[in-house]
Amino acid sequence: MSKETKDEKSSAGIARDTMTGDLRDCLLDFLKHEKNPLPWNMRTEDQQSEAIEKCTKAAQHAAEKAVSIIAADGRAVIKAKVDKVLFKDGIKAEVTMSKSDPLRHQLADAQGDVVLMVVADVNAYEGERKAARPAPDQPDMIGHNGGPALYDGA
Repeated sequence: MSKETKDEKSSAGIARDTMTGDLRDCLLDFLKHEKNPLPWNMRTEDQQSEAIEKCTKAAQHAAEKAVSIIAADGRAVIKAKVDKVLFKDGIKAEVTMSKSDPLRHQLADAQGDVVLMVVADVNAYEGERKAARPAPDQPDMIGHNGGPALYDGA
């Protein structure tokens, strides 16, 4: 088996493909339903902020999905929220999960058995080079407030 084939079957390979598809679909959906046909530099600061917010939410959703796939590492998993942890005679955890999860019956059947719990920390994957910022509606004359300078010396 070649290295490429192994990588394509790995959790990271699946997550990469899933995230690529999710981001592509988000961008295409955004372009199809965009109500503002103006180029970016002709939009108001509020219009740019709205577009940035939509793109950020889509990227966060894709990153969370990819992290879940990687953390699962090919295992059957149920996404749950940890509500309470009690340290007494061992550790007891109370979790809440969707009642429509496809693996809910397998979880019920596993009562009394050993299961694996994976803590997927999506925050480790949410870093960014720098925050996206809209261009101010009123850039200053020399370009110090983040917008283009009205006069750049050229």
